[in-house]
Amino acid sequence: MTEVNQTDNQSEANEDKKVAAEISAEVQVQVEEVETASQPIERPEVPVEDLPKLFEALLFVAGNPIALDKLCEIAKTTEDITKEALAKLKMNLEERSSAFSLVEVNGAYQFRTKEFFAPFIQELKRTRPKRLSPAALETLAVVAYRQPVVKSDIEAIRGVDVTPTLKTLIDRKLIRIMGYQATVGQPALYGTTENFLEIFGMSSLSDLPSLKDLRELAEEPGEDSTPEVAEAGSEVVDQGTAQVQQ
Repeated sequence: MTEVNQTDNQSEANEDKKVAAEISAEVQVQVEEVETASQPIERPEVPVEDLPKLFEALLFVAGNPIALDKLCEIAKTTEDITKEALAKLKMNLEERSSAFSLVEVNGAYQFRTKEFFAPFIQELKRTRPKRLSPAALETLAVVAYRQPVVKSDIEAIRGVDVTPTLKTLIDRKLIRIMGYQATVGQPALYGTTENFLEIFGMSSLSDLPSLKDLRELAEEPGEDSTPEVAEAGSEVVDQGTAQVQQ
């Protein structure tokens, strides 16, 4: 009986060793596959005429804007050659009536779907866009035109405490702290972000409408506007203009 038990135990031990060896071999194969996948793929030479296709692939998978210098680094080309290739890519998209357009955002480039497809994309995502309150929009406008600007200057224009509104705008990544004023207390200086430019479809702050344009818009309300709204808008512009001129 004892000899039989010893034989069974020996068989179980051998079976365990066999299973362990198989598992070890499988793990080794997986490790080798991971190491192989992580190794850099040999990159082919890209002719100049194929650079638009290369940038199209990079921009398509990136999602976020890619800086011009980053595109130059990847393609190993100069800024002039890269800009020329991007211009050709933009023209190609327009010629084939693509659903995407190439836009520049503060020195970086990104694909965006055309406005016509917005309702269908919203239906796909089924998420309601987050809207800013009128107070947040007014504060954002002051920051955009006065940056870098301290909190006290914003409050002087708006006439209310803007602490919670500034926090909301920072959380939404529309404004940021650019630095600190060299005065007593060293108050924070606020300015807009690249995300602000991207959301509002601007390549730089120079694309902002002038205060004169805003005044004319406030003085000529649309059909759905009321005289009171127009008067209030004009007052905000007047206050902003006065602060800028001081």
